Amino acid sequence: IGSLFVFISNKICQMFIIPRSNLSILNERTDLQTPAFYILLGEDDMTKPKAYIGETENFKERAKDHDSSPAAQQYSAA
Repeated sequence: IGSLFVFISNKICQMFIIPRSNLSILNERTDLQTPAFYILLGEDDMTKPKAYIGETENFKERAKDHDSSPAAQQYSAA
């Protein structure tokens, strides 16, 4: 898991990069169990880049929903 501070529209936000294989970290990090804007990154069946953009009141719970789907997202940025 990596963390970056990013500047978005006059605000400084903290962004976490989480590989799909490390989503269990969400159980340990209360700062990731909050409202979030997130981007899921991966590839489709033809290895073309693919992104899903969303927002949620509880990133941990929403990430679990996405993880149970067979989609090819490999990384989360929240």
